[in-house]
Amino acid sequence: MNRMDYGRSVVTVRVLEKKLLTKNKLDRMIDAETPEEVLKLLGDTEYSQNMSDIQNAQDYEVILKRETERVFNLVRELSNDTEIVDILSLKYDYHNLKVLLKGKLSGNDFSYLLMDAGTQKADKLKLRFDTKHYSEFPDEFSKAINEVEKDFDEKKDPQRIDIIVDKYYYINLLRIARKVNVPLITNYVEGLVDFQNIITLFRVKKQHRDMKFLETVVHEGGTIPKNKIVASLNDTPEVIAQNFRREKLGAFLVEGVEAFNESKRLSEFEKISDNYLMELNKESKYVVFGPEPLFTYLVAKEREINALRMIMVSKINNISSDKIKGRLRETYA
Repeated sequence: MNRMDYGRSVVTVRVLEKKLLTKNKLDRMIDAETPEEVLKLLGDTEYSQNMSDIQNAQDYEVILKRETERVFNLVRELSNDTEIVDILSLKYDYHNLKVLLKGKLSGNDFSYLLMDAGTQKADKLKLRFDTKHYSEFPDEFSKAINEVEKDFDEKKDPQRIDIIVDKYYYINLLRIARKVNVPLITNYVEGLVDFQNIITLFRVKKQHRDMKFLETVVHEGGTIPKNKIVASLNDTPEVIAQNFRREKLGAFLVEGVEAFNESKRLSEFEKISDNYLMELNKESKYVVFGPEPLFTYLVAKEREINALRMIMVSKINNISSDKIKGRLRETYA
């Protein structure tokens, strides 16, 4: 990777950053009386290019899907190393894989759920999947397909599709992160795995599942050893917080455990996870040559889209502005 090659791209991204929704704009949307008012406010932003044929606020997901696809395709064009974008777009490939597998194994067509923001165009991915040209997929992709089909043939449990596909997603993600070898991105991916594993630990505890099940849904590749997480299943939240206090993400993990222990809601833990991942990206503001600003912009854009999704869902369900502000993660400028 030649950092000097990113000079022009970084300048472009700095312009794009100025178009991100500010806290003031999002607050106006939160305070809007109806979802239709939110849509009108959105029409005064760069989202307007995705709204020309949208008549109903209930179709907000179409707007967000289009914006996600547009932004990922744009940043991919700006990047000299596609892996920088792949780190964040890979989850859309695995989302698409879940869609295709669930459709095939259930005998239904869920193609309308495919996202065109992954490392592979959705239509080409579907064609290769349908024609079983698995050799053109990444190794992890092919392994996921084969394992899901074998597992489903034996157990007939559609819920295991997500578990198996997610396992290969994280394997694939970590492989790319190590290839890129940019500290910000490595820390981001390892932090993502750590937080996902701890949240999974508490989810499994709430479901009263056993260690054998937990071992199948905890992923390798974070900074916290998998066996340490699995061994914590029967510990109290206080003991878990104490055990993980000295880990790299210790302070954030303790905060997350304490928030969960108080509220019994994993959404609080997820909010702290997002805050940590956003905190990692702050240093990229000072990078003039390198891929970090492109990566950080995509992270911020995804958080913005998630914030808009939460606002629209809340407005449609008549949730008060105060509750929306309480739920909204600190992901905007």
